[in-house]
Amino acid sequence: MAKAGVKVVLNKSHPDVVAEFAPESVIVAVGSSPAVPDIPGVKGKNVVNCREVLAGEKKIGKKVVVMGGGYVGCETCFFLANKGVDVTLVFRSAEPALDVKLWRVKYTTRES
Repeated sequence: MAKAGVKVVLNKSHPDVVAEFAPESVIVAVGSSPAVPDIPGVKGKNVVNCREVLAGEKKIGKKVVVMGGGYVGCETCFFLANKGVDVTLVFRSAEPALDVKLWRVKYTTRES
């Protein structure tokens, strides 16, 4: 994440960080099935889900907060950072992409 220029914020609640960074867009990336948290502002015009962004269906600004630090959230951060977007990743866990480790173990073991 650091190599791609993504700022990572740990152990913070989503609404507080979004207000602090004042991004142009907020991307909800909280799981492989869209799970939109019930927080103030989540239905705003500047809130889109990661699938819409990765598919090129929605345009976003140059300063973005990605909510959700699992595989999809991290993938979305890399995608945006490579396009020159100022990206901040926000999630509750102590470490990003914990589900990636689980996926690697599960599927690597299965294919071995």
